[in-house]
Amino acid sequence: MHMLDFSYEGTDYSVTLAKVVVCPQCYSAVASRLGNMKGDYLVVDIGSKTTDVVYVQNGFPVESRSITIEKAMVKWMKEIQRDMKVQTGKDIPEHEVMKMLLKEESHLPPYWQSTDIER
Repeated sequence: MHMLDFSYEGTDYSVTLAKVVVCPQCYSAVASRLGNMKGDYLVVDIGSKTTDVVYVQNGFPVESRSITIEKAMVKWMKEIQRDMKVQTGKDIPEHEVMKMLLKEESHLPPYWQSTDIER
């Protein structure tokens, strides 16, 4: 056990830490279900700045087979917007790109809604 004393906004606190578990961010999202997860899984967390892929084998994360990709929604969105500008000559707002990705009703002309991003 470890005692931690600190002050926050003028109030003193004393906390006893009895057990601490540190997990990869996306692993903790499925931790409560691991008892039912037999076999091998990939847990993927696509965040705004990184994509974390944790390999889970029989309920335990395998760090040597897990990765963090320094690319996620913010970078992908900017790449899509850049590519659409090259193809259409127009700036496409992020919220309209999201509508297209989610196949929701968009205010963009039908041609743009059916445009495939070419690489």
